Amino acid sequence: MRRIIFFILSIMLSGSLFANHWNPNPHQFSTNMNVIGVIEINEIEQTTESLEIGAFCGEECRGSQMLDYYEVLDRYLVFLTLYGEYGHVMTFRLYDHATQQELELTCDQTITYVSDAIIGGIQNPYVFEFTGGGACYITTEVSPEIGGEAMGGGNYFMGEPCTVWAIPNAGYYFTSWKEDGVTISTENEYTFNVTSNRTLTACFELTTYFVDARPMPDTAGMVAGMGTYYENEVCTLSATPNEGFSFENWTEDGMVVSTDSDYSFSVTSDRSLTANFILNNYNITAESQPTEGGIVTGTGQYDYGSMATLTAVPNETYYFINWTENGDLVSTQPEYSFLVMGDRHLVAIFAQSCYVVEADVDPAEGGYVTGAGNYVEGSSCHLEAHHANGYVFVSWTEDGNVVATQPDYSFVVTSDRYLVAHFEVEYYTITAYADPENGGVVDGMGIYTYGQTATLVAVPKMNYVFRNWTENGNVVSEDPDYSFSVFGDRTLVAHFFYFDAVDEEKDQYAVFPNPTEGLTIIQGLPRSVISVFDANGKLVLFEQTVSEEHSLDLSGLPSGCYLLKMQSPQGMYCQKILKR
Repeated sequence: MRRIIFFILSIMLSGSLFANHWNPNPHQFSTNMNVIGVIEINEIEQTTESLEIGAFCGEECRGSQMLDYYEVLDRYLVFLTLYGEYGHVMTFRLYDHATQQELELTCDQTITYVSDAIIGGIQNPYVFEFTGGGACYITTEVSPEIGGEAMGGGNYFMGEPCTVWAIPNAGYYFTSWKEDGVTISTENEYTFNVTSNRTLTACFELTTYFVDARPMPDTAGMVAGMGTYYENEVCTLSATPNEGFSFENWTEDGMVVSTDSDYSFSVTSDRSLTANFILNNYNITAESQPTEGGIVTGTGQYDYGSMATLTAVPNETYYFINWTENGDLVSTQPEYSFLVMGDRHLVAIFAQSCYVVEADVDPAEGGYVTGAGNYVEGSSCHLEAHHANGYVFVSWTEDGNVVATQPDYSFVVTSDRYLVAHFEVEYYTITAYADPENGGVVDGMGIYTYGQTATLVAVPKMNYVFRNWTENGNVVSEDPDYSFSVFGDRTLVAHFFYFDAVDEEKDQYAVFPNPTEGLTIIQGLPRSVISVFDANGKLVLFEQTVSEEHSLDLSGLPSGCYLLKMQSPQGMYCQKILKR
């Protein structure tokens, strides 16, 4: 017996798809009773979980419960808890959540309340008998009209089971049954007990498929055209190779489906395709000029992006001069390495009489030179000296003698030569002055080398406060100590402002107490930006206020004389404050 009661209570606590329409107050009574039952409408046992039975004493709800299917029993039951006192007579009503209305049915049964009683059982449930209602008509529709067919509608008796089903047309699939725009089932075959006239819509959607595509290897190119397509819609996939690659074919599950970079097809299923690319292969050729001057090695076929190295080996009595391509000089070194980006044909130039032109730099970090190498007698050599950052070119020397003062030095080669390009550190001038001239003094100006750190210091004179540093009219710092790395000549201005004679505007505001031990009140100002400077002009406090009365806390500052600067849209006001 205890096992049966526990099973009943467990089922009564199970959830429902719908929130109850009727909600009794279980706390106003100290006892309850339970009814285990089934619901019949016109002698047809109901199997729709949208039905809710309510128990009433007069017009007061004393219990409600949804009809639920219990798989272990293979039956639709209600486990109805009633609340009341001994002798109360209960009547019963039905509410259908599918149609959101109370059913106009009659139940002649009543139950007299007895505390802790259980009416009905799992094997022999109590039968709630409802009658009336007449015939109902079930209308079926489809959306969209070409999506498919809906069947099963027609005349039904109240409580009679009805099954409607949806059949999609080609290219469509069933999504749901809806009533008044609300989804009531996602099964294409929907069964329910008829409780009213109803219009049900079978909803269909076009069948869609996803086409995926990717390059192989993934860095070889790009693909386009992937996405979602309707059934039989034409999809065009495009494959674009990156530099150095060529498109080969489209494959699916390892099988070639097209060799065209643009592949079009009608979509009838999900597809995953691969655009296959191959690395380009290029020819590197070379020749000797004159032919008897020497041999070249390293020619052949190379993959795109690989490194090729050509080597020119002069024959006896010949010297290597340079490598050329289409008549243009590409290297003066006999071993020439380069990345292969396409077909190339190079010429190794040899000569029988040639001289070596060497070039060096002093100091080593001052720069670099170009143009040195082997030159045929009587040919022109052009040396170029390139200075590094912070250095300037000075001169070309040979055996300690200056031969040129310009970085570009050209001459006719008649012998071996060794030249040195001389550089020296570049110096820059940092200039600074005060504005106004008697507002303060500045320090730190002078001559600096490239990249050296300069520090300018602005010291205000009595009754002046440092404002900022500017360069060409632009503010570069608001700190009196301004440090920066030197990369060129600069002229900066330290701006100061005089504050001793600004008290004539005092009638517009009040600052008190002054002197102060910490807290100062400012009254009468509109929305302002408040700055406090110490005697050296350094900003020590910055605040913004939107009220006409503002509390300024100076308790964190040491004792001394400070300048209070108040900037508003109407102007700037200054006030000395003495901090004790």
